[in-house]
Amino acid sequence: MLVGSGVLKAALSPTIPLTIPTENAYATGDVFDHVLAVEVPAPTTDDLDDRALDTLILFTGEGPRYSSAPAIDEVQILGITELRTQRGDTGLPGR
Repeated sequence: MLVGSGVLKAALSPTIPLTIPTENAYATGDVFDHVLAVEVPAPTTDDLDDRALDTLILFTGEGPRYSSAPAIDEVQILGITELRTQRGDTGLPGR
């Protein structure tokens, strides 16, 4: 898959490794914080907000015990572990 525009294009791997903190805060007063290393599918559209919501929400929640409790789930992207590109596909001379 090629993403980008104009001269600069890069072939990305089908997944992207991320480091994300999650916070799950429930109406019961229970709050759970996690820092997770995850791999998510590379985005296929320019709508990254919707894509992030659809993909990262899967890493929130504390399981069946809290499934019926109202909650606020937060996810943040701390870092992209690596973005893989194939040499020669950047469209830049010598790269």
